[in-house]
Amino acid sequence: MKFMGSFLFLSIVLMSFRVEVVNAFVKLVIFGTKVELKNNFKTFNVSYNFNNPKSLTNQSLDFDILLKRDLNDLKLVISYHVIALNNTMQNALLKRSIDICFFLRNPRSDRLIKSIFDYIKERSHLPSKCPMPAGTYYMHNLKLADMPLPGLLPETEFMVDLGYYSGIKKEITVSFQLYGKLVRIFENILPSV
Repeated sequence: MKFMGSFLFLSIVLMSFRVEVVNAFVKLVIFGTKVELKNNFKTFNVSYNFNNPKSLTNQSLDFDILLKRDLNDLKLVISYHVIALNNTMQNALLKRSIDICFFLRNPRSDRLIKSIFDYIKERSHLPSKCPMPAGTYYMHNLKLADMPLPGLLPETEFMVDLGYYSGIKKEITVSFQLYGKLVRIFENILPSV
């Protein structure tokens, strides 16, 4: 009986306050701290710009790509490493090997890669099939805060390594590392007036 009275009293008190409905949600974003890029100049010449490196929500990357010869095959190895509190890099939390030519023919074969690929495709001019013809390509205005990420990842420092390989000997053509932090931000936290 005491419980019911307390519950009734608390309900009346809470209903007497005007409650604003707020449509806010939490978003996981990438905050880049350092970029490293290495080319094998026989195949690729890639240059990049890291724009607004101090901004949490407005960082972006631009890539200009010169493909010097036709490519019949291209493999991508992605690895995601967590950096521990003592600044040591842990074993890869996630590692995927992707045959780019197979993926271009079957984009639904990997949902995570497809979501990132769709985002990049809207902001780029890249080959759409294999063999990839020699030429000039680009990826511009890749905003790190807008990249689609699985919400399950923890807030932590990380390093993502993208290695592109080609040929029978699997020689590395481009190596790209992005160091940064995953940060949760709250969007639309204040009620609109």
